[in-house]
Amino acid sequence: MDVYLYDESSWYMVDWTLTDASGAYSFDRVEGGSYNIFFSADDFNSENGTNYASEWYEDRATRNGADVLTVAWGEHFAGIDATLQRSGRITGRVTSASSPQDVENEPVVIYDLAGNCVTWLYTEIDGHYAAQVKPGVYKVSFGYGEIWYEGKATFMEADQVSVAEGQTVSGIDCHFPDTGSISGRVTSASEPNGVEGVDVFVYDLGYNHMGYGWTESDGTYEIGGFASGEYKVEFRPWGTDYASEWYQDKRSFEDADPVTVTPGQTTQNVDAVLEVGGKISGRVTSATEPNGVEGVDVFVYDLGYNHMGYGWTESDGT
Repeated sequence: MDVYLYDESSWYMVDWTLTDASGAYSFDRVEGGSYNIFFSADDFNSENGTNYASEWYEDRATRNGADVLTVAWGEHFAGIDATLQRSGRITGRVTSASSPQDVENEPVVIYDLAGNCVTWLYTEIDGHYAAQVKPGVYKVSFGYGEIWYEGKATFMEADQVSVAEGQTVSGIDCHFPDTGSISGRVTSASEPNGVEGVDVFVYDLGYNHMGYGWTESDGTYEIGGFASGEYKVEFRPWGTDYASEWYQDKRSFEDADPVTVTPGQTTQNVDAVLEVGGKISGRVTSATEPNGVEGVDVFVYDLGYNHMGYGWTESDGT
């Protein structure tokens, strides 16, 4: 069985070893620090025809939930063991209004209940998928978080899927209903023919991110895949002197006008005319870098905690 030692503060693999015939392993000459340990069953399963689930110490499906081992110089840790279980499976089929028999290459993502991604895959040519997971309780999303099992809009609302050791949980299906889209054009006083490269974000009325796109060279955009309902649209002109805004010429999510989407139709003319924003400037220093700290991210919010702008410090801290 492969056993990996990772530095806890990064994804750097510090060391790797194999268990012996008794299942024992050891890492020698480990420097002082904090580490995660991963027990990988993939190669062992391939060589021996077994079906064990990989895991992180201690009995965790993802690294985010893994226990951290803090090792001092010269210290010996024993009993860092794993009792592997046979994998379970989550299977299902993805269809849509336009493709009622199958949807191929649709992303399927499995999360634990803490919101950590456990595994992801794509549907096959017949719309089916089969995800191998460690026994546990999960939530499943389809597309890019567009639909959660069972037909829910968000992670919090999604139904849980419980998988026992060696169990195949089937019927975790998804049907994408006929959807609508939102389109518009972004201009400004100095660029009346269109502002290119403006990021456009779409949210539902619960402020859940539902879609993303950007403007073309003529300032137009179209974003699809939305179920029937009301949405709010934000325009973010990163790296320019323009100020971000919400439809229709509003400064916050709360004040933004809702946009109604109807399945099978495009809600048009969700436009924006950007204005040049004011500027905030300054300099970031420290006791050890009095001449300026480079590369510090600077975020600007209004008093309602709405994100309004972003920048970073130059080599002189400005």
